[in-house]
Amino acid sequence: MTSHHHQALGILADSSSGVHYSPLFYGLLVVVAIAVLIVFFSAVRFVIKLIDRRSRG
Repeated sequence: MTSHHHQALGILADSSSGVHYSPLFYGLLVVVAIAVLIVFFSAVRFVIKLIDRRSRG
């Protein structure tokens, strides 16, 4: 059980030492999240427009 804990600590240390990688990864994550939100909102607006057309027609 203790060996597993030490393994986790080692992984944590490795990630903190690779500072040049983490910010890039998080930046990419943010960009992807924003892109998904934009696509989601545009899709919702498109569906609302379709529903409006059906209700009017």
